[in-house]
Amino acid sequence: MPAARDSKGRFVKSSAVVITDRTAEALKTMQGLHADRLRDFAEEMVDEAKDIVPVDTGNLRDSIDFTEEREQGLVKVFTQTGYGAWVELGTSRMAARPYLAPAFAHAWSVIVDRGGRVD
Repeated sequence: MPAARDSKGRFVKSSAVVITDRTAEALKTMQGLHADRLRDFAEEMVDEAKDIVPVDTGNLRDSIDFTEEREQGLVKVFTQTGYGAWVELGTSRMAARPYLAPAFAHAWSVIVDRGGRVD
Protein backbone atom coordinates (compact mmCIF):
# COMPACT_ATOMS: atom_id res chain seq x y z
CA MET A 1 0.00 0.00 0.00
CA PRO A 2 1.48 3.38 -0.97
CA ALA A 3 2.19 5.86 1.81
CA ALA A 4 -0.63 8.32 2.50
CA ARG A 5 -0.07 12.02 1.83
CA ASP A 6 -2.02 15.08 2.88
CA SER A 7 -3.18 17.87 0.55
CA LYS A 8 0.31 19.46 0.65
CA GLY A 9 2.05 16.21 -0.30
CA ARG A 10 3.42 15.51 3.19
CA PHE A 11 3.48 11.96 4.47
CA VAL A 12 0.85 11.22 7.10
CA LYS A 13 0.44 8.32 9.45
CA SER A 14 -1.91 5.67 8.22
CA SER A 15 -3.20 2.81 10.29
CA ALA A 16 -5.06 1.00 7.52
CA VAL A 17 -4.80 -2.76 7.64
CA VAL A 18 -5.62 -4.77 4.54
CA ILE A 19 -6.89 -8.25 5.29
CA THR A 20 -7.39 -10.76 2.51
CA ASP A 21 -9.65 -13.63 3.48
CA ARG A 22 -8.14 -16.82 2.12
CA THR A 23 -9.75 -19.00 4.78
CA ALA A 24 -11.60 -21.25 2.32
CA GLU A 25 -8.42 -21.93 0.35
CA ALA A 26 -6.44 -22.68 3.51
CA LEU A 27 -9.13 -24.95 4.91
CA LYS A 28 -9.39 -26.90 1.67
CA THR A 29 -5.65 -27.54 1.65
CA MET A 30 -5.50 -28.37 5.35
CA GLN A 31 -8.38 -30.85 5.12
CA GLY A 32 -6.05 -33.10 3.17
CA LEU A 33 -3.50 -33.20 5.98
CA HIS A 34 -3.34 -36.19 8.29
CA ALA A 35 -4.42 -35.49 11.90
CA ASP A 36 -0.82 -35.77 13.06
CA ARG A 37 0.21 -33.10 10.53
CA LEU A 38 -2.55 -30.79 11.81
CA ARG A 39 -1.12 -31.15 15.29
CA ASP A 40 2.39 -30.48 13.90
CA PHE A 41 0.98 -27.39 12.17
CA ALA A 42 -0.57 -26.07 15.38
CA GLU A 43 2.58 -26.76 17.40
CA GLU A 44 4.75 -25.03 14.79
CA MET A 45 2.39 -22.04 14.70
CA VAL A 46 2.29 -21.72 18.50
CA ASP A 47 6.08 -21.97 18.76
CA GLU A 48 6.58 -19.31 16.09
CA ALA A 49 3.92 -17.00 17.55
CA LYS A 50 5.56 -17.22 20.97
CA ASP A 51 8.94 -16.41 19.40
CA ILE A 52 7.74 -13.27 17.57
CA VAL A 53 4.93 -11.84 19.73
CA PRO A 54 5.74 -8.45 21.29
CA VAL A 55 6.56 -9.01 24.97
CA ASP A 56 5.94 -6.60 27.82
CA THR A 57 4.97 -8.76 30.80
CA GLY A 58 5.00 -12.08 28.93
CA ASN A 59 1.30 -12.64 29.67
CA LEU A 60 0.26 -12.64 25.99
CA ARG A 61 3.16 -14.88 24.95
CA ASP A 62 2.42 -17.35 27.74
CA SER A 63 -1.29 -17.48 26.83
CA ILE A 64 -0.78 -18.64 23.21
CA ASP A 65 -1.94 -22.24 22.93
CA PHE A 66 -3.98 -24.62 20.80
CA THR A 67 -6.70 -27.21 21.16
CA GLU A 68 -7.20 -30.26 19.03
CA GLU A 69 -10.42 -32.01 18.05
CA ARG A 70 -9.09 -35.08 16.27
CA GLU A 71 -12.49 -36.57 15.40
CA GLN A 72 -13.36 -33.38 13.53
CA GLY A 73 -9.88 -32.90 12.07
CA LEU A 74 -9.66 -29.48 13.70
CA VAL A 75 -7.05 -27.49 15.59
CA LYS A 76 -7.56 -24.02 17.04
CA VAL A 77 -4.72 -21.66 17.89
CA PHE A 78 -5.69 -18.91 20.33
CA THR A 79 -4.67 -16.53 23.09
CA GLN A 80 -6.38 -16.24 26.45
CA THR A 81 -5.57 -12.67 27.43
CA GLY A 82 -8.54 -10.83 26.00
CA TYR A 83 -6.26 -8.37 24.19
CA GLY A 84 -4.40 -10.62 21.75
CA ALA A 85 -6.50 -9.42 18.79
CA TRP A 86 -5.74 -5.79 19.62
CA VAL A 87 -2.02 -6.49 19.42
CA GLU A 88 -2.46 -8.50 16.19
CA LEU A 89 -4.72 -6.00 14.39
CA GLY A 90 -4.02 -2.72 16.20
CA THR A 91 -6.45 -0.12 17.46
CA SER A 92 -7.16 3.51 16.70
CA ARG A 93 -4.36 4.39 19.14
CA MET A 94 -1.90 1.56 18.57
CA ALA A 95 -0.34 0.20 15.41
CA ALA A 96 -0.84 -3.45 14.58
CA ARG A 97 1.93 -5.79 15.70
CA PRO A 98 1.01 -9.04 13.93
CA TYR A 99 2.25 -12.29 15.38
CA LEU A 100 -0.49 -14.86 14.61
CA ALA A 101 -0.73 -14.20 10.86
CA PRO A 102 3.06 -14.42 10.38
CA ALA A 103 3.13 -17.54 12.58
CA PHE A 104 0.41 -19.08 10.39
CA ALA A 105 2.43 -18.27 7.25
CA HIS A 106 5.56 -19.78 8.83
CA ALA A 107 3.76 -22.98 9.87
CA TRP A 108 2.21 -23.20 6.41
CA SER A 109 5.63 -23.05 4.75
CA VAL A 110 7.09 -25.61 7.14
CA ILE A 111 4.23 -28.13 7.22
CA VAL A 112 2.00 -27.70 4.16
CA ASP A 113 4.52 -26.63 1.52
CA ARG A 114 6.66 -29.63 2.46
CA GLY A 115 3.73 -31.96 1.78
CA GLY A 116 2.85 -32.42 5.42
CA ARG A 117 6.33 -33.59 6.34
CA VAL A 118 8.09 -32.28 9.40
CA ASP A 119 11.87 -32.31 9.04
